[in-house]
Amino acid sequence: MRTAQPRRFKTITEFHQFRGLPKPEHPLVSVINVANMMPLPDAETNMVNDFYPLP
Repeated sequence: MRTAQPRRFKTITEFHQFRGLPKPEHPLVSVINVANMMPLPDAETNMVNDFYPLP
């Protein structure tokens, strides 16, 4: 069985667009309220970020 390739986000802006969030105010820093994020379909759970998310 072949597994799907993870979705890669190179920028914070790409991540915002994918998750249906407004455009970030700054290209390098973003604070997100997870309550405002769209739920992901089960098929979209594998993601790779080229930036550092902090919990």
